[in-house]
Amino acid sequence: MEDSAIDLSSVDIQPSEYSKPLSNLLSEYIRSSQPSPSATTVAAQIDELSKSSENQGEDGGDSLNEFFWSLWDVFIRTAAAIPYQHPGQQKLVNVLEELARLPRRTVKVEYSEQTLWGSFPSLGIAAREELNMMPPDSLNSGFTKKEFSEWINFESFIARVLGARLMNWTYFPIWSLRSSLEEPVSLPEILNCYITASAQWLIHSGEILFSKISDTRTMDHNMARSLRPGSLFKGSPGYSIERWRFWEQQFRELSESLDPEAKLEVQKALQKMAELSETSI
Repeated sequence: MEDSAIDLSSVDIQPSEYSKPLSNLLSEYIRSSQPSPSATTVAAQIDELSKSSENQGEDGGDSLNEFFWSLWDVFIRTAAAIPYQHPGQQKLVNVLEELARLPRRTVKVEYSEQTLWGSFPSLGIAAREELNMMPPDSLNSGFTKKEFSEWINFESFIARVLGARLMNWTYFPIWSLRSSLEEPVSLPEILNCYITASAQWLIHSGEILFSKISDTRTMDHNMARSLRPGSLFKGSPGYSIERWRFWEQQFRELSESLDPEAKLEVQKALQKMAELSETSI
């Protein structure tokens, strides 16, 4: 699929001073099949926009907060519009990687000092808010086929962000895998959506998920609750080899009732899981 074939004209972004220039910047970059603009160039332009917002007089802090909320809204909406198999997904991650290579500077965001671009202020919050909009397992959900596709695309993007070690998301993968593999899903079209989305975490960040199995730190009550198992898995909260094997089993069993595209993603996920399991033997 050619980059230029993606239609990003209808990306539904929240209006702000920064949303339109950011959206145009990412759209031109994603759609271009040429070396220019590069991820490095786009990252530099985003950095310049952040500096511009930071320098806006006495309310510079508020302007910078608005900038970051606009930035992540544009990233998330753009990612949702890019098919999960498309190279444009990785191009978005490449921009974040280039931002992370820029010289560090300290900024005040949401009443606290943070280091750019060693961190991505408000990205975790923005991603979590989007995850709260997960399509429910209901005929009355009101979700369209297009919105189901956008959900898978979004999860593929944040799975790639984790896989690139740009964020340390412990909860997000389990929330996705719990919904698709550890709870009964009644509707075929929703099962296809859930399974395809959760497979992205294994395909693009499986190494990180597998490494969390060896994390022996004690979980507090809140963490244990967030990482709790679904009704079909009788094990403990958090990451474990037992849970990993349960996911493998569920992927195999549920794939029999999936459409061909979802089944292909399951095959990729199972292959990655098998490779990782072999390394621990």
